[in-house]
Formats: sequence, structure tokens, C-alpha cells
Amino acid sequence: MSWGARAACRWLLALALAAGAFAARADILSLYLEPTYSVTSTDTTDQAGRTTHLDSRSLLQNYRLTLDERLSPALSLTAGGLFRDQRTWSDGPTGSSLDDDRARGVYGRLTLTLPYLTSGLSYDLRDEATYGSPRVVNETWSGVVGWRPLELPQVTLQVTRGHVYDVERARIDTTTTAALLSALYTPAPWDFKYVLSWNRPDDAIGGTVSNSIDQTAQATYSERLLEDRTTVYASLTLHNQNVSTSYVGTGTITQQQRPLSGLSLVDVFPAEPGTDTLSPNPALVDGSLTTGASLDIGYGPSLAGDRNLREMGVQFADAVTPVNTVRVWVDRKVRAEVVGSYTWSVYRSDDNLKWTAVPITGPVTFDSFENRFELPIQSTQARYLKAVTAPLVAGSTLDTTLASVLVTEVQTFLVLPASAVPRERTTSSAALNASATTLLWRRANLTHDVTVFLARQVSPDVTTYGVSNGLGASQRLSATLQATERVVRLDSDAGTGHTGQTQWNAGLIWTPLPTLTSSLIYSGQYVESAGALTDTISAFARADLWEGLSAQANAAGSVVNDATKDTWTGTFNLTASAVPNRFVSFTLGWLSSVSRVYSSESEEPIDSESARVDASVAFHPTDALSGSATVSRTLVVPSGSPSTLATVQLNYSPFRGDLQLSAGYARTLDTASDTTTEIFTPALRWIIRRNVTSTASYTILHTTSPVQETRSRTLSVGLSILW
Repeated sequence: MSWGARAACRWLLALALAAGAFAARADILSLYLEPTYSVTSTDTTDQAGRTTHLDSRSLLQNYRLTLDERLSPALSLTAGGLFRDQRTWSDGPTGSSLDDDRARGVYGRLTLTLPYLTSGLSYDLRDEATYGSPRVVNETWSGVVGWRPLELPQVTLQVTRGHVYDVERARIDTTTTAALLSALYTPAPWDFKYVLSWNRPDDAIGGTVSNSIDQTAQATYSERLLEDRTTVYASLTLHNQNVSTSYVGTGTITQQQRPLSGLSLVDVFPAEPGTDTLSPNPALVDGSLTTGASLDIGYGPSLAGDRNLREMGVQFADAVTPVNTVRVWVDRKVRAEVVGSYTWSVYRSDDNLKWTAVPITGPVTFDSFENRFELPIQSTQARYLKAVTAPLVAGSTLDTTLASVLVTEVQTFLVLPASAVPRERTTSSAALNASATTLLWRRANLTHDVTVFLARQVSPDVTTYGVSNGLGASQRLSATLQATERVVRLDSDAGTGHTGQTQWNAGLIWTPLPTLTSSLIYSGQYVESAGALTDTISAFARADLWEGLSAQANAAGSVVNDATKDTWTGTFNLTASAVPNRFVSFTLGWLSSVSRVYSSESEEPIDSESARVDASVAFHPTDALSGSATVSRTLVVPSGSPSTLATVQLNYSPFRGDLQLSAGYARTLDTASDTTTEIFTPALRWIIRRNVTSTASYTILHTTSPVQETRSRTLSVGLSILW
């Protein structure tokens, strides 16, 4: 037995003894066992007709032990341990190999909860090793105490010490000590907050040590005035950071560049990353590395015919923040052989309208210990930055845990050699945010809103500001017709000079029937720095023609005039859906766009067209049978030839109860890459007794492409036991 296995056994035995000492009830101790055995046979045929055969066997052992004990009314203990080991034996043309992927760990939490005082101590130890990568250990101690008296400031102090290293001390050996003190006081309508943090990472491999002390003080005010006609909000934030660095080797210093907000978008035809506008997504920058942000890059979307690009980005407070590394966190581990199936790209923008590609300067990697991709990019400065990728291609892996891979966080960094970082660096900043909205004329719903942002940073010296003044109104012209109007003046400087622009729009909303609604909107924008004038008119209509039958259409046209070119664009989309009964539904859609560019650099106009038709049907005739089929036919594309993406899915579950039988079938055709993927998976689930379940599944995967043809068959048998 290896040292790791012996250590894991000792951990589990120690926890079991502790549980026996503390447990007065059987339900405070739980043990979860999940062994799974899989056999896979794969045949791959290349363009020359040569066939290679690969057999693999995989044994997965997944065990968890949990103890939850209340030692007294105010004192509780939670502890646990895990052991996960997946061994894969492979026999192929190059011989036999063994791939061992292991993880084990223990944790403990001791918590004291009193009416006005909470405190806790915790310990975490995790040891992971993947074939081809160094074995990495992560050990963390932490303590926290919080004082929460009534009508007085709430104070929290947290201290942590973490050590991450590989057992050979060859690639990773970093010790990080940190402390965080925060105070919060909220006498309405004020909020006061103060945060003092100290962080000391010590990189023994790179020979660098840095000390960082951050102080942030913030005051906010929010109130309704003038008989609730005016709503005001103001906040003042003061920040000071002092960083000292010492080095004796060739290590690097990683400085996190924190954005103002998170942004995201799922591309829908004919959208493309170069001209998209991302929407706010606070979950991408909320600090949670485990909670999904509604962006799925697993292979599940591809099985349903969704290969739309996922865009995940951030917005900075200025346009001069340097970044050369982007980290994209996900909710699970992605194995090394799957990481290469993703294609990543990075873009920058100053206005969230026009994007420019940023070169990726090295291989995109997935961390051996943390669930994150790391994208090294050319150092860039921009107001907006985004990473773009598509969901995994169906059939790229048989790992069912990767059917859904949720993006959880996007982080940006500046990584520099320690020798390029000043030994002492102090940065101070102050930021003022204020806004007010006032109802001027109730009958016309005429409102005035003003927003002011002013920030000053010292070392480096940067001053940024933004001022927005707007007037908006809406009137009910009749029982079925409503008019809206708005004009806004924007002046800002993101660190690169003054930018002024004016925006305006006016529209009519007509609802003659509860089942019919339509709108006509005109909008415009003038950007002074670029001398660009944009005029756009859009129309929308939706009608519920009959019970279960509806249709909607929208069309838009815009003209952009600037100093070098004139651009004309138009889009038209039509969608109809029918639900004749509760067993079946149909959807049919048409999406198209056209553009023409008159440029001073070209005598002839440049034309571009796109058109696509979508159709889908979903049926669920019985509780045991369901299915769907989708077809997307791209008729006209700016470059390339027409293509089809079609997907068929069937699910059948004839048995219910303790013995459950199910079968799933999916077939995807992509003529753009001339690829066909077919997956058939029958499965059997047997609930032997309470908390004891046995599962068996058989997966047949067939993928064909111009380069090769792959046939794979996998039998998997597993048992799960919870005590």
C-alpha cells in the first residue's frame, strides 16, 4: 500500500474514532461509498484507412466520511474526510499505460455561536495527484471572530494561513498568511464600512515575498426626498494600498486587477464577438468560485444543438488598467485531455460595442489544483475585456460529469517578473458616486436623472470621471397607445481623454388587443470624439393568433456615419411557435441580416449578408417517452458555404420504482465541419434498499469527420452506499 493510501486510511480511521467518541446519536456520522468500474473499447480509423484499437479499464473509488456534532447549545463541530482515486489501465498500439488520478483530504470546523458573538476555527488539508502532473498539497488554517451588538458597529476579524506545495518542492511552494478586519455600521439612511486587510504570500520556489496592506473606507447615503419625488444616492470610497516586495530569485509577482462589474453574452446568430454588446452579469465578479453564472460550456448544450459562443467579460473603472492574464473559473475539474478541446479567444473594447482581438501568448492551461482555466495574453489596457469560447463538442469526451460545466468567475491579473516590480509601492484612490432621479411633471411622467462618477488615483496618477444628464417621459395617448421619449448627455474621461456623446430615442407602443402588441422605436447617438452619428429604427410585433399558436417579428435598420466610412445595416427575425396539445410543440424561425459599408479606402461598397432558418419539435406523449429534434440551416454567411446543424434526441424510461430502466439517444450533424456524432446510452438503476443503489450503463459513441472515424463502447457499473 502506498504512502498516500496509508495516509488516507489513517485519516478516515481517525475520523471514525472521533465520531465514536462524540456520537451519542447515530445520525451525526455519515459515510458515503461510491465505487464504479468502467470498460471502454475504442476503434479509430484515419484518412488512409488504418484502424487503431484501444482498450481501457477504469476503477473509481469515491469515499466520504462526515461528522456533525453539537457539543453544547452554543458549540458545534463538523469534520470530514474524503478519498477519491481513479485508476485507468490502457492497452493500445503504443503499449500499456496506467493513469492514476487521486484526491484525498480532511477538514474540521469548530464553531461557537452566542447572541452577540460568533467565532470559529477551521482546518483543511487536500492532497491531489494527476498522472503527468506533480502531486500537490494544500493545507489551510483559519480562525474568525465576529461581534454583532445591536445598534452598534459589527466587527469581524479573520486570520488564515495556507500552504500550497508539490511534494518534490520543484514547481510550487507558496505560503500565504492573511488577516482581514472589517467594521460595518448601518444607521439609516447611512451605511459605513471599513476594511483592513493584510496579505503576505511567500514563494519559496521563485524566491519572492510580498507584503500588502489594503485599507478601504466607504460611506453611502440613500434617501427619498420632496414627498418621494426625488430619489438620491451617494457613496464615497477611499482606498489605500501599500505593497513591499523582496526577492532573491527569478519569481513573478501576481497582482489582481479588480473590475467594476461583470458582463456576459450568449451569441445568437447573426451576432459575432467583434460587434457584440455584453449585458451585466454580477455573478461573474462576486467572489464566489463555486456558484454558476448562467454560462454552460459543457457538452450538454452541443447535444441539444447549441454551439453558440459564450462570452464572459469585465468592465474596469478606467481604460488604462494593464492586464496580461485572464482566469476563468468553472464549477468542476476538467481533465487535461479535454482542456485541448476548447478553443479560446480574448477581445478588448473601449465602448462595449466594437471589439479587437487580443493575442493569446501561450497555451491555455487548467490548474492542477483549482478549477480554472488560465489564459496568458498580450499585455493590454482597455475599459472592457472578455474571453470567448464555445461549449464542448458532443462526443469529445465520455465523462458524464462534463455534460454541464458552469462558468463561476472571471478574474484578471498583471503578472510581472519580481525584478520589474518596485520594492515599495503605494497607491491611493478616492471615488465618488452620486445619482438623483426627480419626477418633474407627474401627468407626463417627466423625470430628470443625473449621475456623477469621479475617481482620483495616485501612483500612478489617473483621474477619471463620468457625468450623465437625462430627461425621460411617457404618455398614455389612448387606451391602446403609449409614447415614450428620452434624451441623455454623457461626458466622461476613462483616463485617455474627454469623450462626449448624446443619445436620444422616441417610441410608440400599441396594444390594441390583449393578444397583440407592437412597438416602433427610433434612437440616435452622436459621439463627438469619433464624429460618428448613428440612427436606428426598429419595429416589433407579437400576436397570439390562436390558443397554442403565436408569432413574433422584429426588424431593425441603422446608419452609422463617421469620418472614414458609412455603414448601413438591417436585420429581420421571424419566429412562430405552435403547441397544438400538451404532448407536442413546434417552433420555426427565420433570422437574417444585411450590411453595406461605404469606405473612403475603397471605391466599391462592401456588402455582407447572413441568413438562417431554425426549426424544432419536442414531444412528450407519455411519462416514459420524450424527444426533440432541431435543425438550423445557415443559408447565407459572410464567408464560407451554407451549412446545417441538426440534432435528434430520444429518451425512454419504461420502468419506474425500485428498478428503473432508461435509454437515451442523440445524433448531431454539422455540415460546416462535416462531422456526425451519435450517442446511445441505455442505463439500469436498482434501489436495492434505502441508501443503497446500484447503477449500470452502456454507452455507444460513433463520430465521423473528414479526418477520422471513431467508434467507442463503454460499460460502467457502480454502487453507492450512504450510512
